[in-house]
Amino acid sequence: MSITATGKAGGGIPYVLVGDEASLIVLNGGQGFVRQSTSKRLVRDAERIAKILPAGRSFVLLNYDAQPTPNLSVDDIVAQTVSAISELAPGRKIDLVGVSYGGMIACHVAASHPDRIDHLVLAASGHRFSPRGSDHVRHQIALLEAGDKVGFASVFSGLFRKRVLNWLMGAMIWVGRKRVIGGMAQPPVILTYLNAMLSARPVQLEAISAPTLVIGGSADQFFGNGVMEEAAAAIRFGTVYSLPGETHMAPVEASGRFREGIEAFIMKR
Repeated sequence: MSITATGKAGGGIPYVLVGDEASLIVLNGGQGFVRQSTSKRLVRDAERIAKILPAGRSFVLLNYDAQPTPNLSVDDIVAQTVSAISELAPGRKIDLVGVSYGGMIACHVAASHPDRIDHLVLAASGHRFSPRGSDHVRHQIALLEAGDKVGFASVFSGLFRKRVLNWLMGAMIWVGRKRVIGGMAQPPVILTYLNAMLSARPVQLEAISAPTLVIGGSADQFFGNGVMEEAAAAIRFGTVYSLPGETHMAPVEASGRFREGIEAFIMKR
């Protein structure tokens, strides 16, 4: 993986360019605003995301504004994202991949600017949180508002399919809690993004005209319970690729199958 450039676009959104062109744009997941925004962290995110994308394909990973306004809305995030895409890929259609939180943003982008999207992929994501997912997010919000940063981080130690990985992550968070807390973004930043999505207007899925792949685990804690199938059914050219038994961490635990599914979809012209 060759990092060609790092910088900011769209008025302040950090990005990493991998390869030599920006015809595939990836919208980062919630880790992009949960952790402090640095070029080094974004490069590590790009290295992980490269494992689920077509082999050798250039791409841009877009993150989130590290200093959002307190009343930031999803419409504001979408506007910033579209501005960044226009700056990085002027005048051309793109393949757009949204991971987790980024997938919900990608839905709004594809619905409001259908002429800019060639293919849309929602990876471990959907157009909204499931009821269980909303409960997870509200629990995280309550922990942050109570000042329990370790508790907030520990929520992520229950998302793997393999129990041993959940145990290891929980142990790492507890043993390295000072480092974990030190690497987190400020709570008001995290809360701004989480609350923005919980209060977002419903996305108009019927306005999305690009062929769309919704790929994720059948046991996803945030987008399971039929949400992925609901999104694929409502989008004109939508299809769902469900990985039986996999959870929200499927892009990590089943990265090979993610890559196969996304590659077959995007390369199909």
